[in-house]
Amino acid sequence: MFYTVKSTMSSLASQLGIGEPTLQLIIDGLTQPFGFRDIREESSKPLYRRGLEHIEDLHHCHSIQGRVTNVTDFGVFVDVGVGQDGLIHMSEMQGRWEELKYLLGPNDVIKVRFKNMDVKKSRLSFRLVDAQVTKPKLI
Repeated sequence: MFYTVKSTMSSLASQLGIGEPTLQLIIDGLTQPFGFRDIREESSKPLYRRGLEHIEDLHHCHSIQGRVTNVTDFGVFVDVGVGQDGLIHMSEMQGRWEELKYLLGPNDVIKVRFKNMDVKKSRLSFRLVDAQVTKPKLI
């Protein structure tokens, strides 16, 4: 029986043009029991601010809320609603990098201050103002 299921999974994955692990994730997601916790529910509505829609709208005095999109070895990427994620380099984390790199994770809401924009490379940089996180993320 295992061989039949395996060959059917392999065949279906091939027909769909996806890998078997991806197909298994899809099947697992679709077969969850009613009431299963959907991780998408953790993402609340966007934090966009009126008058802040484009990169050009950012000013050095802006202290705004953003949503963490990724945590890397060198800092945190944040979406502030201007169509381009910005980086908070580990040196701009108020000396809390060693603590926050394990506490921050995708969808966490933090307060940042706009620092710099590299127009040629289309890069934004921010400085951390406040991060209210208490539980470590699984890594």
